[in-house]
Amino acid sequence: MADTGPVGGGSFSACGRGRPPGPVTLIWFITHNAEHGEVTVGTRFEDFVGDVEGSIPPEDRAELEAFRALHRFAAQFRARRRELELTQVELAERMGVDQAEVSRLERAAGNPTQQTLLRAAAALGMSLALVPQDAEDAEGDAGATLRASA
Repeated sequence: MADTGPVGGGSFSACGRGRPPGPVTLIWFITHNAEHGEVTVGTRFEDFVGDVEGSIPPEDRAELEAFRALHRFAAQFRARRRELELTQVELAERMGVDQAEVSRLERAAGNPTQQTLLRAAAALGMSLALVPQDAEDAEGDAGATLRASA
């Protein structure tokens, strides 16, 4: 792993605790490297993200994809709860857990057990399924390994 940040060609691990850097960290890297003539920043955020992600070493790409998959799952979970017009407290009661556990699931925080995930899916009238990645690629959802399906 390199000692520099992603804009300078290093890894996310160097940016703090092994996960993608926050906006403040990215701004620091842009400012620092731009002062040294090392960065050209476009006007579109998508271009910037593409440049940063393009500099991620292969060994860190899997970690980034796992991070994205976890957050896609959390977003699906949250969207389904809202679709059913349930509060976090109401869903927690259905699941037999406290509201904080629902909040953690929706924020992709913590490390829920298989039983918690199955309870959550059942409480939402859904099921969990392992989906082959090539099937997900065809649907434009590459990287997810858990999926809630109605």
